[in-house]
Amino acid sequence: MKDNSSKFNKDNSNKELKPENIDQSGNFENCFLTASSCILKKDLNQALEIYKKVLSVEPDNVQALNCAGSVLFFMEKFDESLEYFKKLNTINPKDPCVYYNMGNIFAEKGEYEKAIEHYKKAVEFNPNSSEFYSALGLAYQDIQEYEHAVENYSKAIELDRENFENYVNLASVYMQISEFEKAVEFYKKAIEYNPGGYKSYICVGNGYLMLREFDNAYEYYLKGIEVNPEYSDAYLCYGIA
Repeated sequence: MKDNSSKFNKDNSNKELKPENIDQSGNFENCFLTASSCILKKDLNQALEIYKKVLSVEPDNVQALNCAGSVLFFMEKFDESLEYFKKLNTINPKDPCVYYNMGNIFAEKGEYEKAIEHYKKAVEFNPNSSEFYSALGLAYQDIQEYEHAVENYSKAIELDRENFENYVNLASVYMQISEFEKAVEFYKKAIEYNPGGYKSYICVGNGYLMLREFDNAYEYYLKGIEVNPEYSDAYLCYGIA
């Protein structure tokens, strides 16, 4: 989730915040610092309580709304999270990150059409975000609209050519639609930008296996094992090939 959490300041980590102790002037710096501390300690409930206390004083505080929505998302309380982002959307209806976060919520809920709708709005207000196009591609892939998935993953690559995950995503679509040569091509691009990504070697091997190029499959399975000897699936694939 996109958030605006403040940096951790351990001097504030043990302060107990009550509504009556929150600065009524609107200076909530200590609140956000304390909440960030709670998040680092994985105490999401306490962080959420702090954000709610800020909102009890200033209901339209954008940072508190965003952080509360994000915390609820990570707590998998998606419906509650959505309410905070809806309010943010009314405050700033042109904020692409709000649409992106709402899209993520709908995707987690399995409501992919709504996710796509919101990702498209995010792209509309920020057409230069590789992350937004990647999310849109994934949503299309989830509903098996592979042509649109390829289109959006390709756009993500165009905007960020060094992000290996974009190549992995595109390659995975080509594997699903049995275009194995293209799948191999893009998994190899992923390896180029992330040579330590052992799973990509296995995926290249799988692509070659489907192409019945067994020597090449062996080669990449072995490379995957060399990168991560603890990855048991690599040995299984090697045995099958």
